[in-house]
Amino acid sequence: MYLAQRTIKGKRHYFIRESYKKDGDLFRSRELFGLGTNLAKYVIYPGGRAFYIDEVVEDSLSSLGVTPGVDEIEDVFWPFIKPEVRRVIEPYRHRGKGGKITPEEQEQICIWASEFDKRRIHYLRSGRMDQGGLGRMHLKLYVWLSA
Repeated sequence: MYLAQRTIKGKRHYFIRESYKKDGDLFRSRELFGLGTNLAKYVIYPGGRAFYIDEVVEDSLSSLGVTPGVDEIEDVFWPFIKPEVRRVIEPYRHRGKGGKITPEEQEQICIWASEFDKRRIHYLRSGRMDQGGLGRMHLKLYVWLSA
């Protein structure tokens, strides 16, 4: 999902678009939601240094069968958020996103990561000789072993 723009009668109009594969390797795009010329009307500032995107956008996308995450919609509007709000929120935006691994990566980790490598990474990461926390370590830490 991404933000597209098109000039209509001399004015810049914005649209939320989605790319999809068609007939093998051919990519197409479709317009999901027309935002008009003023994106600011969809960004609501409840007070302080917070914001949210109007529910109309998510409801409209849901009616088309598209269920984006809150972060995905926020990413589309991010360049148009007030600069002082962006400055404060930026350090917290991508926390937790890096922990996702695909099932393929998970399978590769199970194949290639030996018990010795897991113990070594646990020690380097935590500095502890006690290996009791080994099972709680996130698999994302072992991705480089399967590369």
